[in-house]
Amino acid sequence: MSAEGAALSGLDGYGTYNTVSYASQPSNTFTLSANTAVTFSVLADMRASTTMGYNLDADMGEYASVQAMLNVGGLLNGMYVSDPQERRVVAAFDVLDDNTTTGVSDSWSGLLSTSFVNTGATEASGELQAFIIVDGYSSVWDGVTPVPEPGTYAMLLGGLALLGAAARRRKT
Repeated sequence: MSAEGAALSGLDGYGTYNTVSYASQPSNTFTLSANTAVTFSVLADMRASTTMGYNLDADMGEYASVQAMLNVGGLLNGMYVSDPQERRVVAAFDVLDDNTTTGVSDSWSGLLSTSFVNTGATEASGELQAFIIVDGYSSVWDGVTPVPEPGTYAMLLGGLALLGAAARRRKT
């Protein structure tokens, strides 16, 4: 089971995406004998990332999210019990007070395991559910490449001057 999504930005628009992948629709059913247990496990590898970030002129930021869920449940002694296990990763750009951005990517890899235990004297019906949701949106791209601040040029020139002075000193 896998899902993927991408939202493309343009000079005059932004993109959104939403993808859902189910193991089966709506669930897999099973019968569990008396005094038995079952455990379902799946290895998950999730990554959410943004590329462009935040457009201050358009006041828009990018966002990406991945959610995986594995759940098993059923009726035991007239009550529905379940053991949902889920993970979610989110990536979004935020502009901080110092104009830096944060949160460009997030990831998680691991094992999702869920169990159903029938401690009763009769068989029990259960169901297994698994899904992945991928969603996000992109920002309007204004086509402008960021220009360094004047202080950046001053530091560059100062560094080049020091390198030049050091090279000249070595020659003499």
